[in-house]
Amino acid sequence: MSEQISEFERRILEAFSEKKGMAANIGGQLDGLRVESREETGVGVFVNFYGAHAESRGITTAITGVDAEDPDGSDSIGFVLFLKNGFVHMLEGFSYFGNWPNDLSGYQIVVE
Repeated sequence: MSEQISEFERRILEAFSEKKGMAANIGGQLDGLRVESREETGVGVFVNFYGAHAESRGITTAITGVDAEDPDGSDSIGFVLFLKNGFVHMLEGFSYFGNWPNDLSGYQIVVE
């Protein structure tokens, strides 16, 4: 699979880049990222990326603190971004209350 990141994935990655100290690490990588694989588990999703600087080995760092909520506040999903050697490697999304939503278009991103 080789496709561009989705608009929602881009918004999530941009939210991570807004966290203190992360803009230089993440923001400059977005245009070159492509999806290597995307796996939906029923309660979440794993998106593996590759790009000009993506690394398959090295030190992994996990960053949290980005969520998304549906418009009526009845559902919330969370995200963990994994960096390898400082480069975007994988995004994990998970549901706090049940199944992964089919439609994310109305979800508002919340940065802690």
